Amino acid sequence: MTSADGSKTKTDKVTVQKAKNDKAETTSWKLGTSVATISGTELSITVPFGTVITKLSAHLTISAAATISPDPTQSTAYTNPVTFTVTSEDANTTETYQVKVAKLT
Repeated sequence: MTSADGSKTKTDKVTVQKAKNDKAETTSWKLGTSVATISGTELSITVPFGTVITKLSAHLTISAAATISPDPTQSTAYTNPVTFTVTSEDANTTETYQVKVAKLT
């Protein structure tokens, strides 16, 4: 800032902090080439005949900077429905998703 007569200057420091994301959403989920249908917090996916569903790794999209647990990109057994929890970046929102896998026969 400069005084009206221009004789004095002062520098102020301004810090801008972006708010952390409060979303905890799953927007896409794939196992191999199979894409899940997402309805609320339920995900249903059908994999091809012969797929071994005891060791599948997911490719997914969740809200920006959110985390998911357990890590579905690691080998996971889908012989029964599997529950995953997404936590928002600000850690104030969580959403629990259940993934059900069926095999074509």
